[in-house]
Amino acid sequence: MAFNNQSILLKARYLEEEHEELEAFFFSNYDDFFKAVEEKSNIDYSYKEGSDGECEDQDDKSEAEEVPNLEEDSPEPNRNFLKEKGLKPLFSRIVTISHPDKHAEHLTDSEKENLVKVYQKCIKAAREESLFGILSCAKSLYLDVPALSEEDTESIKNECKMLQDKINSIKNTYVMLWAKSDNKEMVVDQYIKSRSQ
Repeated sequence: MAFNNQSILLKARYLEEEHEELEAFFFSNYDDFFKAVEEKSNIDYSYKEGSDGECEDQDDKSEAEEVPNLEEDSPEPNRNFLKEKGLKPLFSRIVTISHPDKHAEHLTDSEKENLVKVYQKCIKAAREESLFGILSCAKSLYLDVPALSEEDTESIKNECKMLQDKINSIKNTYVMLWAKSDNKEMVVDQYIKSRSQ
């Protein structure tokens, strides 16, 4: 694999890790932030199904929690995308290794759980035509990834930009500002004021 291909994959992987860490931090503070808002305002701001998404923090939460469910009938992976990109054999290998019905008996529960996450991520990546998502799954299973064309590299650069936008969006939520602030009450007041305008 060419050096620039490796560097774009490393950049995308770094952004993916940063996004996952930020998202986990966001969720770990989400309920506490809205409890503080409710205590201060006596208004229930908690996330409600079917809400009109009046708070960008709530929109982020509902979008981020969308994970493919193995139990439900989910849409098939985009086979045309896999074929066009020459990823069918790699995709098949990933899902064969990581499929929950194929796990070896000697694996720990933690290892099995990680494989299920890879499986879910790979299926989702194929559905969403995420080249990086599939290549990332392959790398996490120590599989060789194919050389990337210039078009593939551009596609991954675009995915990097989308990841960076998601990271920036999370960083700019009231939940994150509150979690990192020394003056949490001020952030709560700002949030309540912004909602009342």
